[in-house]
Amino acid sequence: MTGFGVKESTQGLQSPKKGRVIDLVLLASQTKGDSNFEIEILWRFNQSISLHYKNLLASSSEKETKACLYSLKKESFGVGAKTLVSLIVIAEEEVSSKGALDDEMKDDIGFAVAEVKQFIATILN
Repeated sequence: MTGFGVKESTQGLQSPKKGRVIDLVLLASQTKGDSNFEIEILWRFNQSISLHYKNLLASSSEKETKACLYSLKKESFGVGAKTLVSLIVIAEEEVSSKGALDDEMKDDIGFAVAEVKQFIATILN
């Protein structure tokens, strides 16, 4: 059981359940099931990904873009937002090869961030 009171089957302990953009089992294991701590982590993550995405859109150099992507990736990895992490890895490769992100990739990241934020909102409300 996660700290959110969601029963998990033993089969689902290795990966997030379908439809979840955040691995709640990972989060619960990191917080030892402390639901208040889980909520605080999700709230802070929600705030930080908004800021990092806003900074990504405003970045004007390859170095700034890479820094924003790295920040988004490390925080997403920490809460088990694996789809967002995977997308950011692709974006990092694009920046390394092209020197910048195209608008489509920025939009894709924006959609993924919005999906994570919506998922968090359903938990926090």
